[in-house]
Amino acid sequence: MSIRRAVIIGAGAVGAGTAAQLALHGIDHLLIGRGQQIRHIAEHGLRYRRPDGEHLVRLNTAEGIGAAELDAGDLAGSIDRRNVWTLQSIARRRRALAGTARPAPSVGAG
Repeated sequence: MSIRRAVIIGAGAVGAGTAAQLALHGIDHLLIGRGQQIRHIAEHGLRYRRPDGEHLVRLNTAEGIGAAELDAGDLAGSIDRRNVWTLQSIARRRRALAGTARPAPSVGAG
């Protein structure tokens, strides 16, 4: 199975910055967040400052895990351990969608 998309759980500074880096490099991604933060990013994009200047980056977003359309080709990562959603819940949903009991590939913070 190949990785189709990077899924970042947490739309704070680190999660949104990670999604912006992926977008700037042409890597398919999904940023999962909640509340006004993710709604603002979805509507207006993210102003992302780098040494080469400021970029307005349009990100693929989902408000909450329930709105994320995940599949077996996704690689999920939790950027902030305080998130409501855990890698285990993402893995369970991915396995259910894939119809398999295999563990889902994932990465996590520290």
